[in-house]
This record gives sequence, C-alpha cells and structure tokens, in this order.
Amino acid sequence: RRRRQSVSEERFELFFFFYSIFRRSMPFSTSSTSSLLFCSLLFSLSGLGQLAALLETLHVLLSLTKGSAPLALLQWFGRSNVLFLIVGAVSELHSSPAVVPLFLSWAAADVVRYAWYAAAALSPTNEAPGALTWARYSAFIPLYPLGVFAGEMPLIKAAIPLIEKRKLWSVEMPNEFNFAFSYSIFCTLGLYVLLPAAFAHLYMHMLRARGKRLGGGGGGGGERKRE
Repeated sequence: RRRRQSVSEERFELFFFFYSIFRRSMPFSTSSTSSLLFCSLLFSLSGLGQLAALLETLHVLLSLTKGSAPLALLQWFGRSNVLFLIVGAVSELHSSPAVVPLFLSWAAADVVRYAWYAAAALSPTNEAPGALTWARYSAFIPLYPLGVFAGEMPLIKAAIPLIEKRKLWSVEMPNEFNFAFSYSIFCTLGLYVLLPAAFAHLYMHMLRARGKRLGGGGGGGGERKRE
C-alpha cells in the first residue's frame, strides 16, 4: 500500500508539472469555458496529490516508516501553503515564469524519492540499487534551492500585494472573537524570515542525512528509511 500511495503522489506531481509547462508554452484564453475546466481539473489533481502526501507524516507518527515527523510536517505545510493558499488562490500567478521551476523541482525530487521507495519495497533485501540511493540523497542539492529561490519566493513576493488588496485568508476586527490576522503580513514574514530559516534548517538536515548514508559507502544500497 505504501508503494501504491507513493506512485499515486508522484503521478499527481508530474501531471501538474506538465500542465505548468503546457500553460506557459501554449497560451490560451482563460475566458474559455474549456480552458477553465482544464485548469480546474489539473489543479484539483495536484491538490489531491499534496493531500495524499500528508500520509507520509502519519506513517512516521505510526512508526510505519522511520524519520522525523516535525520535519515531514514542515515540508508538507510549506508546499501546501504555496500550492493552495497562494498559487491556487491568486490566478494571476498561473502564468508566472516561477511556476515552472517550482513544479519542476517538486516533481523531479518526488520522482527520485518515490522510485527509491518503490525499488526498496520490491527488493528481497529491502534495499534500493546503489545508483538510485545516490540519486535519492543527491538530487535535492540543486532541486531544493531551485524550488525555493526560483519558485516559491518569487511567487510569494508577487502574491503579497494581491493578497493584501483582496484581504485573502485574513480576519479583520471587529468580530466576536476579538481576533485579527493578516495573511499578507504572515506571507511577508514567511518570505523574509520563516522560509529562509526553514530552508537552511532542512537543507543542513538533508546534507547530514546524505553524509551518513553515502559518506562511508559512496552510494551503496539503502533500506526504506525516510530522511
């Protein structure tokens, strides 16, 4: 079941990645009913894939796989925030050049990761081939910065004025709870403080995991362990 779920997530990510390439290279009128339905369908599929990815955190919490639940949840929240609350809610971003590196990095990283999971699951020794293990623990080196600095950050920066103007996901006073929240301020804080800090923490974590796995063996096979 773990392998089937992983393959499904990979397909959703790849599907939306190819959509983003198509959307950039084949401009068509967004006023067309068929175009709107096409965009809606593909975005929904990507959203389903991201929701399914939450199962990875549950797998860790239930001790079905090894890894850090807080880090898994942090990664899932970061992607979901960008996908659902920013790109999904601000239609002007759909034609942004930053969409391509965003989904390219996400899709490519997941293809390698889920292929590694599947290879380990199918192996009698519960180990993936050495070359695939090396790719599993090396692909993030260019892909993670690409996704963050060429994808997420430009999209968040472009979205902030539109989020502020439309008061998206914000709570204004007065209200019965006497509570106010500005999502545009949250995005600004995330852009300049939270996202860089999370990137540095997760990138160093993955570098340490790579050193532990590849440092001694130079890319030997790997057991199914989520880093």
